[in-house]
Amino acid sequence: MKKLLLVVVAILGINSAFSQGIEFEHGTLAEAFAKAKKENKMVFVDTYTSWCGPCKRLSKEVFPQKIVGDYFNPRFVNVKIDAEKGEGVDFAKKYKITNYPTLLFFSPDGEEMHRVLGFTQADGLINDAKIAEDPSMQLEALQKRYNEGERDLDFLMQLCAQLGRQRKMDEIYKIGAAYTKTIKMEQLYDPKVFQMVTWSTILEFEDEAYQFIYNNWDKIIEKTGIQERELQRTMRKPAGKYIGKIAEDKNNSIEDIDKSIERVKKVLATVNKEALYSAHYLAKGDIDNWYILQKQMLNKRIEEKDWRGMRVAMYMMAETINENSDVFDGSGMYKKLIKDFTQLEKKYEENFDYGAYQSIIRLYKLDGNKKKALEYLEKFKLDVEKKFIPILKRLPKDEQKFIEEIEQM
Repeated sequence: MKKLLLVVVAILGINSAFSQGIEFEHGTLAEAFAKAKKENKMVFVDTYTSWCGPCKRLSKEVFPQKIVGDYFNPRFVNVKIDAEKGEGVDFAKKYKITNYPTLLFFSPDGEEMHRVLGFTQADGLINDAKIAEDPSMQLEALQKRYNEGERDLDFLMQLCAQLGRQRKMDEIYKIGAAYTKTIKMEQLYDPKVFQMVTWSTILEFEDEAYQFIYNNWDKIIEKTGIQERELQRTMRKPAGKYIGKIAEDKNNSIEDIDKSIERVKKVLATVNKEALYSAHYLAKGDIDNWYILQKQMLNKRIEEKDWRGMRVAMYMMAETINENSDVFDGSGMYKKLIKDFTQLEKKYEENFDYGAYQSIIRLYKLDGNKKKALEYLEKFKLDVEKKFIPILKRLPKDEQKFIEEIEQM
């Protein structure tokens, strides 16, 4: 009898553990909204797709948590809806949902109160539910306060956080740029000010704020408490954009590129000089030096037996030519690379894949040789089918589109 009681208790415990999270309805959307209105509850809708990784994480890691269920179940009628099936298709169209997961909160009368895009942890999800319940915390109310002149830093961070949850980055950047103009550079030593500026502003390398941080690197780390690795990550993109602009300006020289690389060395310890030089030669229309440099990089991959690197190099060369055909037309470069690549195929065919074949096909297309393009298309198809069909059961859309594009030459 005692053992039987223990088994019953164990079973009840297991059932309890698995029913602690959010309880989702199993009827239609109309039934869920009717229930919400009858019980005077809000409606929470998790809009997902079967292929969405973050959606699966929410369902597996967040929704089953007791703390989440304890908050949502008494307050919301909860619904999960696949945006690509059944009534989910029309629902996604009606509410203009294009990113997944999209989490929507509705009033009992069906008015949308709040939406969130992407994965969030349990505390973030509960906070979003609280925002949906409190009109004064909702984005529309916060934007009204901003438009009326409120500029307190904590408020600005709250507003930007809300905009970020809805991925309205353009609005964040406008707020950040306006805020950055109001501060003295020494205020960047304040962790909160530093966070606001670096998160909400599109910094350029030559900006006063960027240069202040760059030139006071150690003190910024000391005062704000930011880790150096994180600071480098924050500062890397503007530095990369800066040296890219220098390289793509045909009025500059290789020496100018080298000087720009030296200026950003604190942020970018390693720089792909060859890629910058190639971009520079391309901007100048110097296709001979572009070709010499590309061949050097390609041969280096082959010498290192870096076959993936070889295929990527081939692909990038073909795509660069494809995207800049106005520069390469009449240069004989199509035929030159076709000869190079087909010779590589003879020597290293076992290391070719659909990407390498696609590179050759692109060149034959540019050269107007439909017969050879279709011949290599068969090799492309075989490799794509071998790589993808066993896993995905169908060709990816990009590969299907490419095949159609060549077949319709």
